[in-house]
Amino acid sequence: MRYTNKYRFFILISLCFSGVLHAGSVYKVMTEEFHPFGYYNDDGEFTGVAVEITRLLLKEVGHPDNIQVLPWARAVKNIEHKPNHLLFAMARTADREDKYQWVGPILADSIYLFQRAEHDTFYQLTSQAKQVDFIAVTRDFPEQVFLEDLGFSNLVLTNNPKQSVKMLMTGRVPLMAAGSAVMHDLVVNSGFQAKDFKRTGIRLFSTDLYLAFSKNIPVQEIKRWQMALDNLKLQTQYQEILEAYHFD
Repeated sequence: MRYTNKYRFFILISLCFSGVLHAGSVYKVMTEEFHPFGYYNDDGEFTGVAVEITRLLLKEVGHPDNIQVLPWARAVKNIEHKPNHLLFAMARTADREDKYQWVGPILADSIYLFQRAEHDTFYQLTSQAKQVDFIAVTRDFPEQVFLEDLGFSNLVLTNNPKQSVKMLMTGRVPLMAAGSAVMHDLVVNSGFQAKDFKRTGIRLFSTDLYLAFSKNIPVQEIKRWQMALDNLKLQTQYQEILEAYHFD
């Protein structure tokens, strides 16, 4: 009997460390600081539209609120190479489809090209945008792949959206790509005035934002989280969060 108990204990420990046990598992929940999806308010609390929705979902599935704020590149590296991680809010694109498992969408946003308000030309066609000298696009964001697939050869890749904003507002580029829901906050939080930019008539695409999970997590666990999110979307709290952040 003593041998049997030791053997069972060894199997249990082995399963835990291999990431096989998932019923009630605690995952490492990651996101980035990117207003209005996730940011620190004046009281030093981390909040935002994606953060609030995810916190409701964590409560719905009985998972602790252990959200960790990381640079996006590091978070992506973690979820691709380490088990039992999840990252939000990630755009679900063709090149990312097989890298992760998905729960969502939790939000949607439309990606446009933006210009300075003072600019004489109002851009309405992609053919016009192809003729400008430069367009600022954040590296590894879905709009980079989208524009490259359309044959744009005038892209300037930036390290983050704020860098793109600074290039636009200081006249270094005439256009930049960004989500319609985030552009206002990006401009203001970068030290510029909202009246100094405007959205062009060039809508690139709409993107759905998801929670991305490590590939090692069982499908039944992904389904459990998806059912919880579907249920959450039927609750008034979910719609109230969207309305508070001016999402449709």
